Amino acid sequence: MRLAHSLDHLVGAQLQRIRHFKAERASRLQVDDELEFGLLQHRQVGGLRSLEDLSDVDTRLTKRVRISNLAAVRQGGSPRYHAPPAASGFIAPCLATRADRVPVGPAWAHEIKHDGYRFIVRRDGDRVRRALKRFARPCRAALVFFAHASHDYRVDIRHPQEKTLRASRTRAGFGCIVAILAIQLFPNERTAADDKLLTEAVEFTGALTYLTTKVPGFILVAARNGETAFAGFGRLNDKEDKKPDPDTMFRIGSVSKVFCGEVLASMVLDGKLHFSDRLQDRLGYDVTVPEREGRPIRLIDLVTHSSGLPREVPRAEGPPNDPFGTNTKEAQIASLKSDPLLFPPGTAALYSNFGFDLLGAALANASGRPYADVLRERILDPLGMKDTVFNPRPGDETRVMQGHDFGGSPMPAARTPTSIECAGGLHSTANDMARWMNWHLDRLAAAGRELRLLDHAAYLYRDGLTAVAGLDDAEPMDAMGLGWVINMPAAKRPLVLQKSGGLQGTFAYLAMAPTRGAAAFFVMNEFSAGGFKAAVAATNGLIGQLAPR
Repeated sequence: MRLAHSLDHLVGAQLQRIRHFKAERASRLQVDDELEFGLLQHRQVGGLRSLEDLSDVDTRLTKRVRISNLAAVRQGGSPRYHAPPAASGFIAPCLATRADRVPVGPAWAHEIKHDGYRFIVRRDGDRVRRALKRFARPCRAALVFFAHASHDYRVDIRHPQEKTLRASRTRAGFGCIVAILAIQLFPNERTAADDKLLTEAVEFTGALTYLTTKVPGFILVAARNGETAFAGFGRLNDKEDKKPDPDTMFRIGSVSKVFCGEVLASMVLDGKLHFSDRLQDRLGYDVTVPEREGRPIRLIDLVTHSSGLPREVPRAEGPPNDPFGTNTKEAQIASLKSDPLLFPPGTAALYSNFGFDLLGAALANASGRPYADVLRERILDPLGMKDTVFNPRPGDETRVMQGHDFGGSPMPAARTPTSIECAGGLHSTANDMARWMNWHLDRLAAAGRELRLLDHAAYLYRDGLTAVAGLDDAEPMDAMGLGWVINMPAAKRPLVLQKSGGLQGTFAYLAMAPTRGAAAFFVMNEFSAGGFKAAVAATNGLIGQLAPR
């Protein structure tokens, strides 16, 4: 209700200002007409409670502009209006932020207060700038906050002690300054680090990525030199307008595989296993594990996706609320009996969830305990990752991010069965992921040094393989680690260990540059091929900024 009231109040005030200045000057910039259309349409739609509600405004406003242009042409004139830019990306963040008009002598200014900062947009002159028409269309949408869009401005960004952080006198670049201003107002939650550059980079990258991907919710967390920065955007679920925060829980999908690889490294370090152990000797299933051309499947083949097993366990389709329930030990055994190998182990690479299902079973059998207990004892508990679990506990439901399918329909929060824990079953939080990333980045610390050496190493190189499939979704694979896809240094990119994941309407991606001490992780709660690609590119770009070669 408070947001709706604020929207209506600010829109009404804005309409009065636009009409006043249109009456004062006979010739007004076309952008004012567009803004008036948008604001009138907002009043007609009414009841706006969130940013998503503005999508209907976009549709109706575009239709109205077309009708007006058609009427003008029929009367022998020319089209008067351009279709306005999408409102949901820029207008709403501006309207949802408190603004006060403050006197500054003969001129005036808008002051925006946000997260302890004061954004002051000040009119310095009274000269009409028709060059405004050349500004990018999204930038024009941000001008809804500033009725006097035809003047020269200066933008001052100040902290609470009034120290000016940035001041720019606008000329042709005014639209871009306003767009950046609107974006900086947009983050819902953030955790600032002492490393101010890290904080600025995460907030800016996160805001742009969220606006680009158009997903319901987006989280970005990054670590560098022991510092962490977090930015959350959008909403947790469709039932309430709750913002993601550092303790929001979400699925990490196949990012779980690198945790499983770390468990394997830990057990190898303790002498309980060897990378070259045959799966036949460690699995504990009453089945003969197939071989091809005299090559058995080894544990290292499973963790590097070079086992020859297909991507998934052949099985019946599960119901929507339990899609993984048919991935059972019996289904896995039945497939192994059918000799499913697609190539001799170790000679090619094919992304295989089936292989990691069997790896999890082998680790549990070798330890004599459930895999979940081994993971918690060896990896999670030592780092204090108390919120990284396979299934949310009682009371966690209210902070779990809801996933959405392609097209935006919500997906059920299916439980994780034991059979897929190693391959893709974990839930986590930004706080826990930050702890884990910082542990990995502290390469030279005495505690865990040997484990990190094993876990960060490359065990299978692309060069010499007969084929590679399913491993290039983020960046082309150069080598495989223990679940990690490794990208070798190239141009400005440092050595990167990365892993992506997607499950039940959630995409996640982790990129780490251990030699440069920087890492970043994002999660979005909607399946979107284009959105995932854009977010991966932005995250990799962030790593490049934080850890340049």
